[in-house]
Amino acid sequence: MAFGDESGGGGAARCTNPDDDQGRVWFLDVGTGQKLANYKIPRAQAGPGVCTMHNFNFLPLRDRRKVLVSAVYTGGTTIVDVDKLIGGASEADSEIGFYQPSGSNTWSSYWYNGHIYGNDILRGVDIFLLSDNARAGAVKLDHLNPQTQISLLP
Repeated sequence: MAFGDESGGGGAARCTNPDDDQGRVWFLDVGTGQKLANYKIPRAQAGPGVCTMHNFNFLPLRDRRKVLVSAVYTGGTTIVDVDKLIGGASEADSEIGFYQPSGSNTWSSYWYNGHIYGNDILRGVDIFLLSDNARAGAVKLDHLNPQTQISLLP
């Protein structure tokens, strides 16, 4: 299970120190409640650096690998291999990629049927393709509402 810590919301600087525990996404074992890992983008943001890990989802992969796409306000969009992170890799080594356009203020980033949709508060919508093997085996979905947290895979 993943949950985002949006401490400070969109108005407080939480990206000035990539090593603190604020503004992260946390991964827990559903059966035991044990903390497996946590993640925050591995780069500090200049200036106000307003970001938290929020409005995210997992790629629906047939082999059940865990790859997360998340919005990060001024940090843009990040894609992380959660299995690598849980296995002990650093945040930088677990991050598959990121998209941080100039002046970004990305509210939500979701994977859906082969593309990532980033919704920027000021710039509008970005639609992009993840060019990485991490997306191999992604299932096409007939619908998606990440806010409901329903399981779409058996």
